[in-house]
Amino acid sequence: MNYPFISIVIATFNSGQTLETTLKSIRKQLYPQDKIEILIIDGGSVDNTIFLTKKYKCKILSNLKTHQVYAKHIGYLQAEGKYLLYLDS
Repeated sequence: MNYPFISIVIATFNSGQTLETTLKSIRKQLYPQDKIEILIIDGGSVDNTIFLTKKYKCKILSNLKTHQVYAKHIGYLQAEGKYLLYLDS
């Protein structure tokens, strides 16, 4: 089967307490992992958010304005997938 490449955009800011559950869930999906890109749009976290992002092999982008609406727009502009999905951390 030919699976389309998908992009998942997650806006974060000190989301370490909840982000791992979200990323584990994505990585447990039966959808081929090489057809998924996870874009973490981070607003300057100082907790373990960035560590988790690297642990689950996500792309990290900065959101200098910190608000979610800007993060979603950054993700939209950078996503390479045929389909785009927004998730909360």
